[in-house]
Amino acid sequence: MEHLPIISEYLLSSDERDCKIINNLEREYLIKRNPILINYLFNKNGNDSLFKYIDQNKLLDLYPEYTTIYGPYIDYNSDEQILILYIKNKREIKLKTIYFKRAIEEIRLGYKLSDVLDISKYQKLLEMLSSYVIVNPKCVRVYYTPYVFNEEEKRKIFELYPETKIIYKPSYSKTNNSIKVRLSNNIKIDITLVRLLYEIHITKKRLTLDEKVIFKNGKTTDIRLENLELINLIEENNKAKKEAIEKYGLDVDKLLELYSPLGFNKFTYISQFPIEYKENSGRRYIILAKNGLNIRHTILLSRALMEVKEDRILDEYLETVDHIDRNNQNDNINNLRIIAKNIHSLEDSVFIEVDPVNCPVCDNLFIPNRRQRTMSKINKLGIFCSYLCSMKAKKLYNFNNLKSVTHKDLIYRYYVLDKTDLNKKKIIYLKAKTRREAFKELDQLINK
Repeated sequence: MEHLPIISEYLLSSDERDCKIINNLEREYLIKRNPILINYLFNKNGNDSLFKYIDQNKLLDLYPEYTTIYGPYIDYNSDEQILILYIKNKREIKLKTIYFKRAIEEIRLGYKLSDVLDISKYQKLLEMLSSYVIVNPKCVRVYYTPYVFNEEEKRKIFELYPETKIIYKPSYSKTNNSIKVRLSNNIKIDITLVRLLYEIHITKKRLTLDEKVIFKNGKTTDIRLENLELINLIEENNKAKKEAIEKYGLDVDKLLELYSPLGFNKFTYISQFPIEYKENSGRRYIILAKNGLNIRHTILLSRALMEVKEDRILDEYLETVDHIDRNNQNDNINNLRIIAKNIHSLEDSVFIEVDPVNCPVCDNLFIPNRRQRTMSKINKLGIFCSYLCSMKAKKLYNFNNLKSVTHKDLIYRYYVLDKTDLNKKKIIYLKAKTRREAFKELDQLINK
């Protein structure tokens, strides 16, 4: 079963200038591989507008209660193209949405399809219209609807996974560049589409966690069964377990004892978060799994080390593991400590300190409060120590006898708390002169 990338025209907004269309890159490839599809997508004049190609009169004949057709647009709930049928008269305003691929099929057949539709009869059409790309000059959006399970495949899935009752539509995951399917009832199971297809069509049974389905030609969009291959991960898992013990000093057996009451009794692998995870980029994590089930649990390596050291599972909502040197990639056991989450957020916060200034009216020293330092006070008369001085300032200003204090005269100093001081009295001053620079400098301290 072959899925081809189809590049077509869809409007993301009412202004056509917001959407630039790329449709000539694969025109020759599509004509060679799918000549029938070209009859749907392109007319003889070479105009690539799907909306102009639709015979609106024929479609309105099938829906006589409607008078106008708008679209195609993107339905963000289903990520598919839709048409909107519209009628407006003195008595009513009525709208009806219809999938674009359904409208094409109804125009071709010449009659309305039943609402209860055997989707397997139109599987080839769904495959040809399986994925599409929209290129916007402001942003690039990729929508995938790569596969539709027929009734026979759904029945096999429920037989292999009796603990689930709902099959969600396959969705594209950017982080690992794969298409995943979620099975859900009381528990949620995320499984790759190719693994699920391999189970229901080839092995006829659930794969173990030591088995993985890969692509022979390396193309993750080519999900034909002949392109799939099964490999064994026992050697890789044993290598990862050995690495966790020797390189990071993690007692894997003791960790599995802690999580065995929760059902997680298998150590799979240790890896690093990719750059897409901004907060945890580069941090190492561990995957535990349940034997015989595709249910996994992710633990940060730093958390696993401290749980083994304390011989208990940390509270998910109250406790966290902190890096003393603020480098979250330094997982040395001497650099880790268990603290409350509220203290952890306090230590990673940026505080501000303002030098005292003289009041321009009474000449007394005072520290401007937060309300006096807000941006709303810019270009105002000045900052004063009290309401009484601000009232006197109006009269003095009229006689040009007032030297006001403005925001430019304030001196700010930013600092963070020293983590090595248990009393939280020592502070570390930052070099930043603005609030934005202070947060950037703190990020450099955390991710150095």
